[in-house]
Amino acid sequence: MTSNDTAAAARTIGLWDVTFAGAGVNIDGAGGDDDLTLNFTGTTVVDGAEVTDVRNFASGNGGSTTVTGTFTTTGTQTYSDAVTVVTANTTLVATGHTLAAVDGGGFNLTLTGSGAGTTTLGGAVSNVGVLSIDSGTGGITVSGG
Repeated sequence: MTSNDTAAAARTIGLWDVTFAGAGVNIDGAGGDDDLTLNFTGTTVVDGAEVTDVRNFASGNGGSTTVTGTFTTTGTQTYSDAVTVVTANTTLVATGHTLAAVDGGGFNLTLTGSGAGTTTLGGAVSNVGVLSIDSGTGGITVSGG
């Protein structure tokens, strides 16, 4: 894939952990229970209903990440760039969450822990309708912003 590509058809990414980098991407399919890292300077769009079978997810490199729907990973989710919520009732399910900053767009955001991992909010959380955090058996850390 190159920058500004859209992965619209179902794609199976298996056998290895994967890192994509460039200016921006729209991810609509993944798989293989491997790690997925997206490092784009522009906007990265993740459709939670379409991205499945990812263990650990990371997004960063100075752009922003837009997440829609329910995005579930079997491991952690790390957002080193700003997260933008653009649909009602967006839910992130992981063993642990790390979010640099959140713009809720007036919508609700739920962070659900599925293990002993920690949920960390490292920056400003703004314009979120309702923020719900269930950290499982882990803790919650709020710092910055």
